[in-house]
Amino acid sequence: MRSDLIESTVKRGWGITNFDIKVLGIILMFIDHVHEMFNGIGVPNWVDWFGR
Repeated sequence: MRSDLIESTVKRGWGITNFDIKVLGIILMFIDHVHEMFNGIGVPNWVDWFGR
């Protein structure tokens, strides 16, 4: 029964793919870079946590 559930889940495409993780990483690194560029004008430090 458990293997049928896993197999049907994989066939439907649920979950996070490798591509999704890479895109998430790119977005978070972009946010980190924006924080570094605008750090002097008052961007809060917690913004830095996501990219690192």
